[in-house]
This record gives sequence, structure tokens and C-alpha cells, in this order.
Amino acid sequence: MTRPNNLVTFPRKARQRGVRTAVRLLIVEGISTVVTIGLFNLLVHGGARPLLGTHPVTGYALAMLAGPALNYAGNRFWSFDTGHRGNRWGEIAGFLITNAVAVGIPSACLAVSRYVLRLDSAF
Repeated sequence: MTRPNNLVTFPRKARQRGVRTAVRLLIVEGISTVVTIGLFNLLVHGGARPLLGTHPVTGYALAMLAGPALNYAGNRFWSFDTGHRGNRWGEIAGFLITNAVAVGIPSACLAVSRYVLRLDSAF
């Protein structure tokens, strides 16, 4: 006896809901990435005298506060909006811990490339 493919037996509305959620997730992630990269480049490389041109790690940290905050809000209230609100503080704590690790590793790489290897180009 063979087992039917789950995609075939999965209800059509549930599949559509999953696709809609995935598309929303990709939109939110894309906008968050553009905001993060754009803000970093604006702060560190924008204009004749960039605001944080001599402090790229600070610029990266600020950009990584803005982009992921937008990401959290977009995913929480639009991508995965089920109407059910669980433990918001637990969600925020988990999000912040995950992002602290996600910011720490690239910040260390940026610091080494800027201050040890003296690479300061936008490219």
C-alpha cells in the first residue's frame, strides 16, 4: 500500500494560506534587508563626510537595529498574523537574543576588516 503525496492530500486553502504567508515573509525579509544595507551605506559611506565614516561597526549596529525591528514588526503583524497573540515578551526576548548573535558575528568580521586589514572601501 502506497501513501499518497502530502501536497495532493493537503487541503487547497491550507496550501494557498502557506503560499500567501511565504510571499509575505519574502516581502518583509526583502524590505528589511534593503533598509539594513541602505542605512549602513548611508551612515558609513554616504556623502562627502559620512556621519559614521570612521565608526563602521557603530553604523552596522544601528542599521541592524532598524532592519530587524522592521522585520519583527512585519512578520509579527502581517506575515504570520493569525490573530492569536501569545507571550509577546517571550517572542521579543527570543528575537533579541537571536539578533544579538546575528549582529555579533558580522560586527567582529567588519571590525577585523576595517581595523586590522585596513579595508575601508564600500566595495
